[in-house]
Amino acid sequence: RCARPSASPPSRPRALRVGGLAALRLLAGCGAGGGGDVPEPAPSADAPSADAPSAAAGSGIASYVALGDSYTSAPFVPQTDVADGCFRSSGNYPAQVAEALGAELTDVSCAGADTTDVRAPQLDGVPPQRDGLTDTADLVTVSLGGNDGGVFSTLVGQCGRPGVASTDCARSLSPAVETQLRQRLVRTGDDLVR
Repeated sequence: RCARPSASPPSRPRALRVGGLAALRLLAGCGAGGGGDVPEPAPSADAPSADAPSAAAGSGIASYVALGDSYTSAPFVPQTDVADGCFRSSGNYPAQVAEALGAELTDVSCAGADTTDVRAPQLDGVPPQRDGLTDTADLVTVSLGGNDGGVFSTLVGQCGRPGVASTDCARSLSPAVETQLRQRLVRTGDDLVR
């Protein structure tokens, strides 16, 4: 179920520190990617095999649908399927959750998605994410909103600058930028509920 976000946002330092840390993690994780082919590493000895029994077999969750943006699709996390431009990883969290639950996964997450892509095609040949939903889905996760209104790119631009530590992110934002981000987050919350 989708819960309406609280009308009062979390305190400034906590809310922006989390966003800044997330932005920095993304920069550290895939900022060096050049858009070319990413080599596929050999499977790790620690990686679960396809034949391994599910830790949560009998969970009652047979069907799982994941909607989301790049935080969900996890581009460049091996092994990445181009997925018509969505860059969806076989090691993203939906794949791991589905494996742990023993559930059939429908992953429609797509790098660059925003909340409008739930109801409208994001890319040519990529249907709206809602098309992945079925009446029989036992579990649905939605991880969208960072791309709406430039929230993520603003945090990367402001908090990812050289010399700005993740703990100083909130102090690096001007009051006008902070107000703009807070307003955008409220609108994004409404968009997610809708």
